[in-house]
Amino acid sequence: MNLDQEPLTKVNERNSTVHVTSASTMLSMYSFTELVEMCVDSPVFKTREMAARAFAPLIPGDKAVSVVVALLKSIRQNGDGILTNSCHGILCQVQELLRVHWRQGNSTDAMRRAFVMQVFPAVTSLWPSLIQNVDDGHYSQSADDVSDMVRFKYLCIINEYVSRGEDWLLVGTDDLSLIKTTKLVLSRFRISILYGFLHPLFSHPSTLARIGDSQIPGAFGTLQELTKLLLACIDDTTAAVMQDDGTVQLEVDTGMAVSEGRQVSYNPWAVFENILGNNEFYEAKLELLDWLIEHISTGQVEIFERIGILNLLSYLVVDAMSTKRALAIPNGIKPALDPLVRSKSILLLAVLCTRLDIDAREFPISDLIGHWDDISRQL
Repeated sequence: MNLDQEPLTKVNERNSTVHVTSASTMLSMYSFTELVEMCVDSPVFKTREMAARAFAPLIPGDKAVSVVVALLKSIRQNGDGILTNSCHGILCQVQELLRVHWRQGNSTDAMRRAFVMQVFPAVTSLWPSLIQNVDDGHYSQSADDVSDMVRFKYLCIINEYVSRGEDWLLVGTDDLSLIKTTKLVLSRFRISILYGFLHPLFSHPSTLARIGDSQIPGAFGTLQELTKLLLACIDDTTAAVMQDDGTVQLEVDTGMAVSEGRQVSYNPWAVFENILGNNEFYEAKLELLDWLIEHISTGQVEIFERIGILNLLSYLVVDAMSTKRALAIPNGIKPALDPLVRSKSILLLAVLCTRLDIDAREFPISDLIGHWDDISRQL
């Protein structure tokens, strides 16, 4: 055993799980990693999660970057040959390593830079194979495709560390180079998947139904995480430029080419309408309603001007009504049946009416006072 090379990574031929073996003494905590990793590809879901939690603290801080990159690389290299349980177990390891050595460890600027320059590319390189079909750019839903359990875990990592990465990567740092690089790489990722994947995905009502065809928790979790990612991408204020050929580029990347295109401001109403109109997946609807409540409560009214406040009110009014009254309105909108969705719709409707100057004559219902009285009786 070469004591100068640590950690040693190898791929188990049986299950394609990456094992980080020890080159230190048996008394070192690091020497237990191989024993813990034997449980990472367990057929028991909770065992894989527990093994990942036990694994992360065993890895020294100076080895964290190389181990995370090696784990992610193993998924990409093994491709279709990797078992679902093994792939899920590796992603659990990655998630726990990021929590221990970056989020919970008050990481240094050097660790944050390593995340941006090494870990981020390794994480996002799995996007085409785990989430987006490389051939047609649409959500993969074939029988031989990766499971929703794997998708869900991968999207959890994306949302926790990438989609709003500035919230933790740039806290307390005054490194201007790190700040600029971080904002640039994260914006490129968000804008590219917004226009290239998320908008086409959420723009078609049938697609939302197909994601949850299997009716398993992983499918609903996948849709919820995709919704969180969509909203994080919409919150990106980086200007984009539409080129003559229809491609979208970040304004910061276009330079002189900005004069050859036109600046675009993404209007999410098409995707919002599909989410609000789909009552089967109430988790996604709750994510959107919470996001809208936060924006109006903090004075971020620009998004409501962009989507058209009257468009939104039509859905909120129906969801806030009793089912019998809502079905009597001839607008084709089906009322929400979930009580959490109804309560959020009522809250958002109330905040909008108090924060924005809405002309009562343009309100979707004629008797506004009677509408609130009806809501009060229901509560």
